[in-house]
Amino acid sequence: MAAAAKVGAKYTDLPKALRDKADKRFTPPGQGPCAPLTDVVVHGLDIRRPLGIPATLDPDRTRVVLDFLIRPESSRIFGKVPTTVRWVATDLDWSAGDGPVVEGSADVLLLALTGRAAGIADLDGDGVAQLR
Repeated sequence: MAAAAKVGAKYTDLPKALRDKADKRFTPPGQGPCAPLTDVVVHGLDIRRPLGIPATLDPDRTRVVLDFLIRPESSRIFGKVPTTVRWVATDLDWSAGDGPVVEGSADVLLLALTGRAAGIADLDGDGVAQLR
């Protein structure tokens, strides 16, 4: 029981710990600021989706994250994105790639581009079969 109390003790002032780190600018080597932005946006979707909380994503930030995810260098962190399809967001002006169309809302594309099966299930288009 003492071990459990010890582990929990480091989280007793989580709000203070978050405030202390709020102005820190961590970026993984070679990835720049898009990597942590992508991480925050996608993990936010990971939390919202099962809870049924709609995503309210800023369109400009969402485009930055989508653009980052289709770049080859992002694959070191988020996995390889299929390049044989055309990704199309149905709720904002964004698309990338060539080939059969894979379309969905931006939040669904973000999930699919980072390998979440939940995102793939909600995509439409002739290119979806290539993702499965």
